[in-house]
Amino acid sequence: MLPFPFAAVFRDAVSGQTIRFYPEEEGYKFMWEGTGKLGTWRFYSNRQGNYLEIAFNYAREETYLFTVLQKEEDVITAFRIKDRSGREQEFRKV
Repeated sequence: MLPFPFAAVFRDAVSGQTIRFYPEEEGYKFMWEGTGKLGTWRFYSNRQGNYLEIAFNYAREETYLFTVLQKEEDVITAFRIKDRSGREQEFRKV
């Protein structure tokens, strides 16, 4: 599991969208404001890299290549996600 500050909100500077992740005790939920996505998340890794998978609207799943851009004291403070079509977004801790 990647070290993630669960109390943090991350904002995309271009779109203004925000993502908030909740820990295991709260069911690994996430809120992605600006997209209307609310559901659960998980990280996994394979030889190609680290991935963030989100599930929402009961049946939808999306997978993003997850790249850590910055850490402070071994906790993620900035990251980039890339979807299957190649679209990228960078999020930084607010």
